[in-house]
Formats: sequence, structure tokens, C-alpha cells
Amino acid sequence: MKLQQLIGLQSPGRSEQLLHELLKDLVEAKVKGLSDILLELGRARAETINWERFRHAVLASARVDDLAEFTRALGDVHPVIRMAAAGVLDAHLAAAASKKLEVLLEDDDERVKIFVAYLLVNRGERKAVDAVADLLRSDSPAIRWQSSKLLSDLCGEQIPADPAKAWPAWLAAHPGFAMRLPVDLPRDRDLLAGRSLAGWREFVDGRLLAQPRNWSVEGGVLRCSGGGFGYLRTNEKYRNYVLSVECTSAEDSGLGLMMTGEDPAGQREPDYLEVQTLGGVVGDLYLIAGFEAAQENGDPIRFRASRTAEPARDAKWNAYRLTVREGAVVVEVNGTVVNRVYGCTKDPGRIVLRNEGNAVKFRKLLVRPQD
Repeated sequence: MKLQQLIGLQSPGRSEQLLHELLKDLVEAKVKGLSDILLELGRARAETINWERFRHAVLASARVDDLAEFTRALGDVHPVIRMAAAGVLDAHLAAAASKKLEVLLEDDDERVKIFVAYLLVNRGERKAVDAVADLLRSDSPAIRWQSSKLLSDLCGEQIPADPAKAWPAWLAAHPGFAMRLPVDLPRDRDLLAGRSLAGWREFVDGRLLAQPRNWSVEGGVLRCSGGGFGYLRTNEKYRNYVLSVECTSAEDSGLGLMMTGEDPAGQREPDYLEVQTLGGVVGDLYLIAGFEAAQENGDPIRFRASRTAEPARDAKWNAYRLTVREGAVVVEVNGTVVNRVYGCTKDPGRIVLRNEGNAVKFRKLLVRPQD
């Protein structure tokens, strides 16, 4: 019944709730024999469905009797269906699966290509290593990072400064290297990788600083000393993603999502959605500058969207999980969904950390791109 409801449901909030319940049922209870309906669901919601959750649900539901159907699904028009089918065939077939999956190493969708390459390298298929190396030239920062991290784990080497040049040279010099198997498909990207701020820019009172002055990384903790008012933002932009971070709650600060425009000059702030991190109002949302968002019924939000639930606790360190998907944002604090907004921009945007003139700390700053 939940599956049938999801296929035709128009409300994004209700759809998300039903999908969460469905995935919990399927993955934990291992409900079998629902392949037809699941694939129908995936096709109906191909543009918005969470690929990873869908793939796990399909895998949990698949039966040996369904393998012919999943073999045909390798040629499906929807990338999410091709990926799910590849996962099922990899899990249920022995050596025969490799030949079936190799065709997807030339897939037009790089998300499918990196996933299938990951499956095949774990089967010891060296041609898949070349496919991973090809993705180092991707236009997608997420795909480039995944391919470089996968090669790093596979080779037992550190990620080089210039992966697109260094990895092909390393592979050419070590054609018979021993692959370190098994490897995991990289998911979370550490925004403090290298324990530096190389991928960030700081602005104070509307001015770009040559080097971050009020922010520093020590012992895996990003600290803001509170000098001036401004923000620290990523150089890279992300469209659909999950941002996980822990933040202190004693002082006023905020997490900014979907900063799509350029950094404005002077005192004006850029447009973005702020997630409040101050204790007592943790999880409240603010529309900064000209940012636009709406409630689930489509009514516009004027400035603030107060949280609709209390977090599990209001601790010294609060854990945030912020999901940005096709213009919708879900805010979880300490495992509790406390806020949702819709109708936001679908364009790629930067991630922002606010400097409100207070000393605050962030740690475990991870982004999981979904594109």
C-alpha cells in the first residue's frame, strides 16, 4: 500500500515520510518479491528519489527469480534503475555478473559509471581501474573526489595534490600493483581534509581576506575566534547533498546552505538559507538577504521558519544532518527531524559558516554529494 501511495503522491513532505517508512520496512524486514513495484516507483520518482536508499531497498527485496528482470533493467532509460539493477546482479551472480556489468563502464551517467567500477574492482577486474581513472577528468567535483579517494584506497597511497595528473602517472608506473581489496565506495567528503582551510574563503565586513584570519583548524576542530562579522564559505558548489556537522551551541552562529550567487561587496550578505545553531533556537531557519523558500503547502516564508519539533537534546555539541534535495531541505538535529522547507533554488550553491562575532567550534564537517 505504501508503495502504491508513493508512486502517485504529489506532496514532497508526505512522500518523503512514506519513503522513509518504506525503506525501513524493506531493509530491516527484508520483504521479498516487490521488485516490479519498486522499479515502478524508481521510474516514477527518478528525478527526486535518494539513489542510495532506493538501491538498498531494491537489493533487500530482490529474489533470484527476479534476476532476468534486473538484467533487462541494465538498459533502462533511468540511471537510478540501472544502478539498482547492477547492485542486485553483483550480489546474486558470481563471475557471470562481471560481463553483464562491464557495459555500464561506458554509461553516459557518471554516477552509474563510478558505482559499477566500484563493484568490478572489488571483483578484481583491472579494466575497472581505468574507468575510475577516466572519471578524474569529470566536471563534477563529487565524482572527481570519489574517483581519487577510491584509487587512494585501492593503491594504498595518499591522495596527491593534482589527482587528474598524478594518478594516471602513478598507474602507468605501477601496472601490476596489488589492489587492496575490498574497498568501499567513498560517500562522505571531509571538508576539513588535510586539516586546512585550502578549500574555503573568509569574508569580513564584505571584504575577502587573502587568508582566513578568524578561522583555524586544530585537532580536527574548526574554530572561529569571533573577530569581526562575516562568513567562511566553500569554494566548491553542491546541488543535492547531505551535510553532516557537529557544532557548539553556547554562542550565536549558523550554517548556510545553497549560496548560489557571488560574494557581494560591502556590508550586504549573500543569499542563502541559514540553519540556526544557537541553543534554544537550534534548527530554526532564516532566509538571508534575497533567499526564497516556502512551506510544504506552497506559502512563501517571509524570513523565519521556526522548528516544528524539539531535538533529542540540546547538548554542548549538537549533531546536524542537513539534506538538500531538488530545492527541499530537511533539518535533523541529534537524530530528530526539526524543520523542513521547500521551493528553494535547485542551482548548485556553496556551504557557509557564519561569523557572528562569537567564539564557536565545528567538527566532523562532512558532505555527501547526491548528484
